Amino acid sequence: MLWSSITGTRPGVLLPDNCSPDALSRNDEDQQTTITPKPKRRKLNQTFVSDLPEYVSIDPSLKTVCKEDIELFYLRNPEGGRDVPCAIITFRNLKGRPEGSDGTRFFMHCDYLLTYCPILHIVAMAFRDGAFENERLTPELFWRLRVPKRLPSLPLRWKKDKLKFPVLRRMKQAPYGYEVDQFLPMKYDSSNSALKHIGEGLGYEDLPTHYNFRR
Repeated sequence: MLWSSITGTRPGVLLPDNCSPDALSRNDEDQQTTITPKPKRRKLNQTFVSDLPEYVSIDPSLKTVCKEDIELFYLRNPEGGRDVPCAIITFRNLKGRPEGSDGTRFFMHCDYLLTYCPILHIVAMAFRDGAFENERLTPELFWRLRVPKRLPSLPLRWKKDKLKFPVLRRMKQAPYGYEVDQFLPMKYDSSNSALKHIGEGLGYEDLPTHYNFRR
């Protein structure tokens, strides 16, 4: 909801309708799978030459935002004072466009109204997943970081094995309640259902939808 309200992006860009667990176990080396069709028998004197490509590439990328789509960094404050934590998020799954065709990227910075701060949510989920490359970094230290004088910004890198992890993931039944699934992204219908339950609990006459936050 927060990202939809900030960027005006359709929830389908952030939350896939369907996803395959097999696509979540991929790594950097198998982002593209090559399939070679089986050779067919040719009849004698056959002169027809197919214009179909010999190889077919498949992109198993999830239709959601993963850690690799987020560049998290500290930006030097030109006016002095505390440096500003920022993020650049690349949306690859824009409706009606091939992934990455337009390079749509959104720049976000820290907001003092914590409820509406996208950086706070990104950082909290990153610590939950143990995604920072620097394992000595703690939540307390994160908010005290400073950009070195020789640099215009301070990048905060993810662990390589966390790059393909969806940022927004679904809940699953656990022996002692519910917990966040390690791999599967949150689905649009479950997010929409949860949003309606919140509206019912608050006693709203008109139940909220994702469209309300986008507009």
